[in-house]
Amino acid sequence: MFGFPKKVLLQRELLQFLDNQETYTTSIHIVNVLPIRSRQTILKYIKELQETIEQLYDKDNLYLELNKRDGVFLHRKNANFQAVFEQIYSDTITYQIYRRLILERCFSVDDFCEKEQISFSKLRRDIKQINDFLMPYELFISIGNTVKITGDEAMIRLIFFLFLYYVHRQVVHISWIDMTKYIKQAQESMQQHAINNTKSLVNKVALWIFIHEQAPDELENLHLPTTDITIQGTIEEQFTFTVLDMLDLLDGILQIKPQKVKEIQPWITMFETDFRPLTLEEQQRVYQLAYKKQLLKQWLPNQELITAIFSPTNVAELVPLYPKFAAHLAQFWDRCLANFPEFSEQVDYHQLFLFCLPFVPEKMLLKPIRICLISQLPTYYVQQIQQQLTYAFHRQVELEFVAKERAELYVFTERFTLPQEKPSVLIDSQLSIRDMQQLQEILQGK
Repeated sequence: MFGFPKKVLLQRELLQFLDNQETYTTSIHIVNVLPIRSRQTILKYIKELQETIEQLYDKDNLYLELNKRDGVFLHRKNANFQAVFEQIYSDTITYQIYRRLILERCFSVDDFCEKEQISFSKLRRDIKQINDFLMPYELFISIGNTVKITGDEAMIRLIFFLFLYYVHRQVVHISWIDMTKYIKQAQESMQQHAINNTKSLVNKVALWIFIHEQAPDELENLHLPTTDITIQGTIEEQFTFTVLDMLDLLDGILQIKPQKVKEIQPWITMFETDFRPLTLEEQQRVYQLAYKKQLLKQWLPNQELITAIFSPTNVAELVPLYPKFAAHLAQFWDRCLANFPEFSEQVDYHQLFLFCLPFVPEKMLLKPIRICLISQLPTYYVQQIQQQLTYAFHRQVELEFVAKERAELYVFTERFTLPQEKPSVLIDSQLSIRDMQQLQEILQGK
């Protein structure tokens, strides 16, 4: 990401991995899971993170405990990782290269190497790593007597904006920028356009204004668009459009007419056949999303970066939570590819998953759970219990009552010898709140 050293990216991945562990984790286990070669390297990274965390957080909020016998355990309460990520990124030469380019666009190699106490070869290696990252965006950092970035101006600004947002999240955390002026401009601009100026949004818009003002002087002043943006838009329009979309401000500005995305109507028809009819408002939302994707694809062919920075969702982890929807969507995906050959060039399966998720029937999102209800009650009363359970959990899971061989969970109303190979619970024939709580705990663990 952004050409940062591998070590920093691995430290970030290590922290996120530990945050998902419920107990102590050994270095051997970490070696088997993460792309870190040796236990010594892992211990080195952990100790460095431990020191950084101790400098930045109270022990009650975030604490990395290293135990020779049990391994490592991350304690976290009422805190997130932003401060530690910000610190480890800011300590790199990569960060200093971006900082100087953002402020100056071109700077002296000798001056930089002397200030950072590094060799020319070290600077050249780090710039090569950044250039490998920038290549898909057709940007290039040259190095000779000076370091300079070249490429499409809108893309340069976008990368700079994304870089600072990725590292700092809030402009007030950027120590080398006096953001007072930009925050004031952001508040005034948002007030002028009747945009609810929350603190978080003001920070992002202020950062956007700052990046624009560092650009070459001959460019026009940045403004919010009041008319439709076209694929042939100006540099300002392209940069503005992309950032507005990331800030969720675009929908109130860009009005989409269905004729602009005619090719989406057959797709809507196929979706309605496979899933459910869409309301007029939902159809308009689909048009809006499709048109924005069309424009973004034109200006930013490689959108993984924006997804990685702004999306809180790891789709690979989300898919197993909705097995019924995922299976149905896989069949729909095949039909999309068959009916719209260009579809795979515009969207991948994971993007389609997120695109469709808000519009699918609620029942399709429920995880199916197969239960075997074992009881000596008459069939009629057994069916009543099944109906009660189905209704009680109908917004959480889709219960299917099956024979023993297919069951994931056994539910008994009499004291039998409980099977060990699968979860089981003994309930009263007259279901109580306690019975429901027992089942709730088991189903949440599914």
